Amino acid sequence: MKIKLLTLGLLAAVIVPSANADRLVIKGSDTLGAKSFRNLAEQFKAQHSGTTFDIAAEGSPPGIAAIIDGTAQIGMSSRRAKPAEVRRFRQKA
Repeated sequence: MKIKLLTLGLLAAVIVPSANADRLVIKGSDTLGAKSFRNLAEQFKAQHSGTTFDIAAEGSPPGIAAIIDGTAQIGMSSRRAKPAEVRRFRQKA
């Protein structure tokens, strides 16, 4: 679990600065969003005071759906995307 969280943290560190946004929407896994991403957001805001985060920890399916439909810049998931979700993503891209 720690390795996965570290990987997500590193991924967020790469995605967030490259998003170059004042407001970032993060949706998905309540396992990750309840604490891990909130902590990452606070650490990031400490260095980039102009950035705000909207974090909705609603579960992995809404996180994956938010990436597919473009309503979030980061979709959190504590599981792998299902084949049907991957197909929907590819159809949108």
